[in-house]
Order: sequence, then C-alpha cells, then structure tokens
Amino acid sequence: MVFAKSAKFALSIGIAAFAIIQGAYAEEAVAERCIPIKSIKRTKIVDDQTIAFYLNNGKIYNNRLPHRCPGLASANSFKYETAQSELCSVDLITALHQTAGQLTPGAGCGLGQFTPTDDPEKKADAEKKPGK
Repeated sequence: MVFAKSAKFALSIGIAAFAIIQGAYAEEAVAERCIPIKSIKRTKIVDDQTIAFYLNNGKIYNNRLPHRCPGLASANSFKYETAQSELCSVDLITALHQTAGQLTPGAGCGLGQFTPTDDPEKKADAEKKPGK
C-alpha cells in the first residue's frame, strides 16, 4: 500500500514536470526570429531592453533585447537598417534622441526574438522580476 501511494505520487510529480517542460517549449516555439517590415504599424519603447511592435493585423510582439540598450528608454525613437524585407533578431537598432531639434544617434543594440504578447508592459515587468 505504501509502495502504491509512493508510485502514484512519483507519477504525479513526473506528469507535473512534463507539463511544465512542455509549457516552456510551447512558449519558446511561438517566438519569431523575424517579422515582415511592411507589417509593422507602430512601435513603443517599453524600457532599455524591450520594444513592443504593433502589427497591422492587430498582433503585438515584444522584442526583449539580449542586453540592456543604454538610453533606449529615454529615446524618442530608434532606427534600423536592413537589406531584407524582414526585421530579425540578428539586426541592430540605433536609439535616436531629439537634441536641439535634431535626431542624434545613440547606442546601437542587437534585437532579440519577437514574442507574442497582449500587454507589452506587463510582459516586460514579468521578465524583469527575479527568478525569471
């Protein structure tokens, strides 16, 4: 009887662990490496490491940069240059600051993957919490 309870408990733990692992893989699977440039409706700089991309079809993608981009949060905008029709995780952005009526380039930073979200600021806050 003790063995049966232990086996059921171990099976429950195994199923829970499998569900957690599957969830993690599912979340990673939906991240996009690129998005078509012509589908970008607007962007919003969330913080020094996150940019929200709003697409024409209503989808929103967070791009969590692999490293903090100094001055991005205080920038009015950013620019990118690519020879492709898509913006990808290997591309670089440059923060643009308004100074004396002109846009001045700031730090250049690499993009990360594009992760679907429904609330970019909430998702960015969750990614900044310890243990994430």
